[in-house]
Amino acid sequence: MYYTVETSETEPSILIERFKQSCQKRQFGVLISHNFKQKFNEKQIEYDEECIVCEICNPVIASSVVKSNRMIALALPCRVMIYSEVKGGPLKMTTMLPTQLIGMIDSDNETAAKEAKIVEQISKEIMDDCK
Repeated sequence: MYYTVETSETEPSILIERFKQSCQKRQFGVLISHNFKQKFNEKQIEYDEECIVCEICNPVIASSVVKSNRMIALALPCRVMIYSEVKGGPLKMTTMLPTQLIGMIDSDNETAAKEAKIVEQISKEIMDDCK
């Protein structure tokens, strides 16, 4: 259901920049990043852990799967979470596997299944680049 890598990086901003470059090399874009630690603290909610969720997308692939079944848009864009399990320790990256998500929405859709395999492989490559 998930794919996780542990990186050698401890600084989120450096890892996010590396992640963006890896995405760009593969025609994926980072649409937005949600920094939960920052957002919670802005609302006076104490949260001290690194937890950033980046939304990534390749519009050509996304349009293909949405055209095959509009409900698949519920699983888009792909999300990659950057987080630490130990304060100041190495950051990890985790994503949900696109093949699993698509299978839950439309298990009989061959077009979506094919594209999900491609996206899954590329997502793993992007994350592996960031180790």
